[in-house]
Amino acid sequence: MIPIKMIIPGEPVSKGRPRFRTTKSGYVITYTPPKTQKEENRLIGHFQKFIGLGFYNFPLDVVEKMKIVWYFKRPQRLKRKSSPRGPIPHTMKPDLDNLLKLPLDAMKGHILVDDCKIYKMEIEKYYCALGGTPRMEIEIWKTNESTN
Repeated sequence: MIPIKMIIPGEPVSKGRPRFRTTKSGYVITYTPPKTQKEENRLIGHFQKFIGLGFYNFPLDVVEKMKIVWYFKRPQRLKRKSSPRGPIPHTMKPDLDNLLKLPLDAMKGHILVDDCKIYKMEIEKYYCALGGTPRMEIEIWKTNESTN
């Protein structure tokens, strides 16, 4: 089975925690941090462009497997001649679980019916290869069967 592949340029952003504030009348309001909201809207824009190509019937009902790989900008300390030229595993913050939340939330209703329909996931994060650009690569293997 051939996967659906998407490459979304840009420095990876993790999902921020919800924020709370109290109004003058004593009500508590929950809101999403602006940086998270901006990134989610950017991802939705990329997904809508991909859907507009018309190659696949979206949103997908059941996904057999999804693989997401994030590539972060390589820090100066890893640009030395002695550093590997290819991608280097990224073992710093942000955590993989926080990175994963944002694209899955942005896919809901656009690429996927719901993220609960994914039953196998592969996630990785790296620093870019020398000369590479920060991005997120998504591969989706869909099933032909439909479940309720």
